[in-house]
Formats: sequence, structure tokens, C-alpha cells
Amino acid sequence: MKDASTGESSKWGSLTMPSVVAAAHELKAPLVLLRQLSYQLEIVGELTPEQKIIQQRLRLTAERSLRLVENITQTGRLDETLFALEPLHVRSVWEGVEGEMKPLAEQLDQRIKLTVPKKPLLVVAHKELLPAVLTGLCDNALAHNPKGETVTLAAKRHDDEVVFSVRDHGPKIDASTFRQLEGRLGIAPQPLGSRPGSSGLGLWIAGNFARAMSARLSVTRHRAGGMTFSLHVPQSGQLSLL
Repeated sequence: MKDASTGESSKWGSLTMPSVVAAAHELKAPLVLLRQLSYQLEIVGELTPEQKIIQQRLRLTAERSLRLVENITQTGRLDETLFALEPLHVRSVWEGVEGEMKPLAEQLDQRIKLTVPKKPLLVVAHKELLPAVLTGLCDNALAHNPKGETVTLAAKRHDDEVVFSVRDHGPKIDASTFRQLEGRLGIAPQPLGSRPGSSGLGLWIAGNFARAMSARLSVTRHRAGGMTFSLHVPQSGQLSLL
């Protein structure tokens, strides 16, 4: 495994970060309109089952795109002085992410399984950035997971950290491609050949958000296929003081 605690890029090819954020701002309004139109279709009612599926996919696609746009916008405002960290319950955070991503998983004919310890765990993180990173990792997993398979969300304590992990069952990748992926965590997005449709943008955003919380990303390749992306977050000692 290799983490993304170092290395940062403010450019994507010839595009500077301010221009990318500006473009994201411009995209937000039409995406909000698309989402609103999808809701209006639902209110009208009397849709056939096929039309209902299309309406739901339109809404979920608009919401998925809006999350990405909002995250890009957020990266332009990242400043440690603006993002105060606080103790957060691991189970509550994961359950929120699970609830948000389940409709998308169902539309993709996939499942989401949540596995967290029964004993309460707290981390020191940001209440908006942490769910954003985990949602992004889950979204990435669903994009590569085959139909009928399960994306597993988990958390475990390791030394003075809590490791949030997202496991998919996507296609196998060779060692060379895996090394490219490891080296790209948190840096400028580039297409990855064995995972078509993936620019690495979501992982770039996740890496930036992780650094803002003094957390880090890592990735594991599985011989049977699929990947596990993990977020290592400092554990809170608050429970031990109670």
C-alpha cells in the first residue's frame, strides 16, 4: 500500500485550479435544474415502470454530478483555518453515507454492505469533508463493481487511527497499472486504462480533502479482482475520557 499524504498538484494539463472551480460553478445551475425537472416528473405521476426507472436514473445522475461539482468547488476553498476538526461517531458517519448511496446501488443492480464495530469509535475529522471523501470512494466503487456484486463499507481501529475502507469487485489490474494508481492518489487526474471511464478526479478530490483533515488515503489490490480504497483518520480519545 501507498498513501497520498504528500504530493499535490494545482494544475490539470493546461487548466489551472481557479479555471476548473469557475467551470464547476457554471455547471451547478443546469444540474440543479435537471434534478428539479426529475422531481417534477415524479410529482406528475402516472409513469410507466420503464419511465419511472428513467426518471429515477435522471435524478440520481443529477445528484451524483452535483456532488462532484460541489466537491470541486470545495477544493478551491480548502484552508485548514476554515475547516475546524471535531470528534465524529464512525457508525453515524458511515450510516449516513450508506443511506445516501443505496438508491444509486439499487439502480446499478448492486448491494452495499456496512460492517462497523459494535464498540463506539470516534475520529477527529471535519463533519462535511469526511462524509464527502467516503461518499466519493463509494461512488468510485459502484462505478467499477459488476452487477449483482456487493460494495463493502467497513471501519476498524488500527493503532491511533481508524481505517475506513471501501471494497469493490471490479476488474483485475496488473502490477504495473496498480503502481500507476498508487502514485496517482491525491494528485492530478489522468485516465487509467484498465478502469475505463475513470479519470481519477474523485480520488484527487478525496486526497485533497484527506490532507485538509490530517488524514491519508491508501489502496489495496486483490488477487481475485477488485480494489479496497482506505481512508486513515486520527482516532479521537474523547470516549476514553468519559
